Amino acid sequence: MSAPGHGRYQPADAEAFWEQHHRSRRPGPAYYPTPGEIAAELALDPEQWPVLRADLPQRRATGPGGRTAIVTGNVLLIQRVTQRAGA
Repeated sequence: MSAPGHGRYQPADAEAFWEQHHRSRRPGPAYYPTPGEIAAELALDPEQWPVLRADLPQRRATGPGGRTAIVTGNVLLIQRVTQRAGA
């Protein structure tokens, strides 16, 4: 989701432990890049696209059968700097 001149919002959560056994692509624990790794991969000019927030907040989630887990989110907030006319 994005709005002109306001950056981009892309929510994402890592899967909880009760979802990991449903993956069939590859064995072993899932790997999720950090906000810093994602920012580096985007390779945006930091003068034009400064990182406003790069964070890994955690929250308690309740899944099937009342099982709980600590789920780590991935927050990367980048805002495009716009040039003013005549600047």
